[in-house]
Amino acid sequence: MARSLADHFKKRFGDRKFVVIYPEKPLEGADRRLQHEEIFHAFTSVLAGILKREPTADELSGLEDISKKQTVQ
Repeated sequence: MARSLADHFKKRFGDRKFVVIYPEKPLEGADRRLQHEEIFHAFTSVLAGILKREPTADELSGLEDISKKQTVQ
C-alpha cells in the first residue's frame, strides 16, 4: 500500500517542527521586493529538490500539475 503524506514527511524530517513567523507590519518598497525574491528563490529550490531538476515556468506558476509527475530517480 502507498504511504501517506504524513508518513513521508515524518520519515524525511522526523519530529522536527516548522514554525512560520509573519511580520506584524507589512514591508514596503525595496524591502518587500527583496522578501518576495527570497521567497520565490526558496520555493524554486524546494520544487527543484522534489522534482530532482529545475522546474519549468509553467510548473512554478501552477499552470502545470506536478502532483502526478514522475521524478527522476
